[in-house]
Amino acid sequence: MNNFVEKKENAFLLKFVLIVSSLALMVDMAIYPAVDAIYQDFADINMVLVNFFITGPALLIIIGSIICGLLVQIIGKKTILAASYLLFCISTIFSSGMDNFYFLLAMRTIAGLTAGFISVSSVGLIAELFIDENRRSRMMGLYTAVMSILGAIMTYAAGWLAIINWHYVFYAYIIAIPILVGVIFFIPKTAPERKTAIEGSTPDKMPWKRTSALAIAAFIFSSMYSVILTMVAVYLVELSIGDSSTVGLLEALGALGSMVTGFAFSFIYMRTKRATPIIFAGLMAVGYLMLAYTINLPMICIAKTILGGMYGLGYAYYLMAAAMIAPPSKASLSISIANSAVYGGIFVGPYVCPLIQYLFHVDSIVACMPYMVLILIGYVLISAAIVIYTKKKQGNIELI
Repeated sequence: MNNFVEKKENAFLLKFVLIVSSLALMVDMAIYPAVDAIYQDFADINMVLVNFFITGPALLIIIGSIICGLLVQIIGKKTILAASYLLFCISTIFSSGMDNFYFLLAMRTIAGLTAGFISVSSVGLIAELFIDENRRSRMMGLYTAVMSILGAIMTYAAGWLAIINWHYVFYAYIIAIPILVGVIFFIPKTAPERKTAIEGSTPDKMPWKRTSALAIAAFIFSSMYSVILTMVAVYLVELSIGDSSTVGLLEALGALGSMVTGFAFSFIYMRTKRATPIIFAGLMAVGYLMLAYTINLPMICIAKTILGGMYGLGYAYYLMAAAMIAPPSKASLSISIANSAVYGGIFVGPYVCPLIQYLFHVDSIVACMPYMVLILIGYVLISAAIVIYTKKKQGNIELI
């Protein structure tokens, strides 16, 4: 398959389509500008269901990822990607103008599940089509960077549409239609992963210990970033700094940081390999240290940019690592586990501070920050110990 990428004239379009396919992971971004209006319109609906309507797709991405990781064993990744994008387009765009809450909830459920399918199949295609480690790392970095850019565009466009009518925010997903067309025409057909194993050879084994270790690390890392991602408004209120526009500014800076590190991922990764977690966890600790001991908005802006950048670096790393540690016939399953761990961390992020408050008897988000710094320092030390142990044992630095 790597020959296809190198020889075909439409190789640029193939790469472009794979990279922009990350749009589906922005399934929640168009909703955020309309949250207040949604709560008002559906005031008579059970609050749990309304909350699931807003944030449920993030949880469903986890389920969709795992299912897709198993499904690629029997169905080609292009088939899954095309079918998933078709369902994603239908479930998002057709929600525009609809007032029935339960219909909208069903569409959001489909959108969340298909986003998980799209994530695993598209990253799996990158792993399959770009065998060279340097090229693959470039694609993974671009995938993460463009995801941040698309998220910012979606939120901005949906904000303007919400001014007219909150139902119109779903029209922001029209951008998914040309991506679907690109998937159909520019992505090569691939065989199910079970057929990638050499005929007559011993069946490939899933490296469960290494995959599990990677997933745990990804979960912890993601939950650490999710704290500031979800609690930034509360943090600012505690410090009596800014308003809702300040929250928007900080979210934009986080996306900017993620975009920059996405573009730089290949350069960083090819030089640091397994030591990459030391970098992003260490700088994330610096970011939270700044948030713990400042009441200065410019410093908070710098810290949020650093944290967003390290999230982008970490996300690209864990997808890359998941693809590298597994044999080709199990790559997508490994990717699905890492992807689920990342989104699982994002889902539990809002509960991290309440847990710290309960365990250490602190009463504010700001007071939780030093404890998060300590967690991240522990993360860095463990990562460093693994790198040193591996280097001494094997004479080089490999992935988990």
